Amino acid sequence: MPISRRTFVKGIAATSFLALPALGAACGDDDEESSAGPTPGTAGTAPAATPTAARRGPSTGTMRFAEPFLAASLDADSGASAAYNLQAVGAAECLMRFSPTLALEPWIAARFDRLDDLTWKITLRDDVTFWDGSPVDAAAVRDSLLRTIEKQPATADRLPKETQFTASGYELTIKTPKPLGLLPAFLADATFAIKKALPGDQFLYTGPFKITGFTAREAMTLEAYEGYRGGPPWIKTLQFRQVADTNARSLALQSGDVELAQALLPSDVERLKSAGLTVHVAPWARQHMIILNVRAAPFDDVAVRRAFALAIDREAMVKGIMEGAATPAYAFAPDTIGHKGLLNIQKFDPAEARRVLDAAGWKPAADGIRAKDGKRLSFKLNTYAGRAELEQAAVVAVDMLKAVGMEASIEKVADIEKTIGDNAFQAAMYSIGPAGFGELSRAIGLLYVPSSRNKDRYSNPVVNSAYDDYISTSDEGRRQQALKTIQEQLRDDVPIVYLFNPKQVVGTAKKVKNFTPHPLDSYRVTPDIRLEG
Repeated sequence: MPISRRTFVKGIAATSFLALPALGAACGDDDEESSAGPTPGTAGTAPAATPTAARRGPSTGTMRFAEPFLAASLDADSGASAAYNLQAVGAAECLMRFSPTLALEPWIAARFDRLDDLTWKITLRDDVTFWDGSPVDAAAVRDSLLRTIEKQPATADRLPKETQFTASGYELTIKTPKPLGLLPAFLADATFAIKKALPGDQFLYTGPFKITGFTAREAMTLEAYEGYRGGPPWIKTLQFRQVADTNARSLALQSGDVELAQALLPSDVERLKSAGLTVHVAPWARQHMIILNVRAAPFDDVAVRRAFALAIDREAMVKGIMEGAATPAYAFAPDTIGHKGLLNIQKFDPAEARRVLDAAGWKPAADGIRAKDGKRLSFKLNTYAGRAELEQAAVVAVDMLKAVGMEASIEKVADIEKTIGDNAFQAAMYSIGPAGFGELSRAIGLLYVPSSRNKDRYSNPVVNSAYDDYISTSDEGRRQQALKTIQEQLRDDVPIVYLFNPKQVVGTAKKVKNFTPHPLDSYRVTPDIRLEG
């Protein structure tokens, strides 16, 4: 029924032909703990075969989830957050996806042919349908992508509005106005989820679960889509609740109110295991950080930004807050999930932080807090509910900054996305999947060039030009050089201070089977997840 509202595969863009293998289930066994990070894979060379035999049985049972965040809208084109959430709950799908080892795989697409520098031909699977049973053919995919381009102008760097589409049966030809060597990876981004928009703000998707109930940022109910390719999912009903408080999510799991609780704390692990629950501690393509508004005082002074980064003891945060279930972040993306070309561009050196501030004219007063031209080095640090470890990190950061003469006061905001999007902040705690769809361009495109999350907060022509080169070129060496140029400029400018790369802690009831956390946020629910007993 309709509802209301990495390493990137090496050489993929350098080849004139890419045929992708049939995708498999993105799930694994129910090991209690995993600590080894995935490494990038490679795509195969045989075209995908459309499966004909059902591989699952009848859908039964209800599985309940406690999530830190749920979507504000059921329109995937209302923004990246909605799109990612719709994909994570098993409703939306893209043309491509990344496996748990970050190998690019087909999803709705069967294969990509690169005809020339500007032109791609996408052959679609012939067994994919929307929830009303209508086929997902080339015309349907074209209409979906055109709507995304219209509704989300921020996607223009990945799919420009001048792009031309030609649809014929199950073949879609895309001609872009400039070379886009990473186009297949871009189309794995949930932002480009394939949907059918109906009158009255109604939407149909292609995933194994169709949405039957929804309250924005509160709750969502989904039912098994009986027409899903390969057979309906094992579970009949999924019930999601937004539970912003981390302790409340943990207690809901322990009391049996939910079967899966997402984004728990390392301190929960032993207690939950002792209660007979399964706890997954797994790699995560996520980074916690502090975004600085370089247009707002005092961060319009690059010396203050550099000193800020030098003042943060990331190792101490990892040990004290995350109990070792994280790695210190010195690069702009996690270095634990197999991406190459990352540079350590920040470090901890409080003595150097003091020297930088001294040289810039920020002198300590009697209370130790610095001032310049009569202005105290004081600012607000925004945080938000949903990630308890970020709130703890804010408290620790305040003390570290005070040690070098900077005064920060913590202020919690209700909507961090709006606060950052409106540039209504000085410094803000934040968490993002920098390689959220398997490719590092996500972090650059969202945080360091103009975007919905960077509206005149930071811009540098060197970064903008190198980013354009990074996403356009088909030459791997040139792409790596562009990535190096971007990182070297970010090292000098310090628009963001990196804290740590957390591992994800997910708790499940013992009866939950065929679930292993994916390193990318947007792949959470698969049709193969099931309940036993």
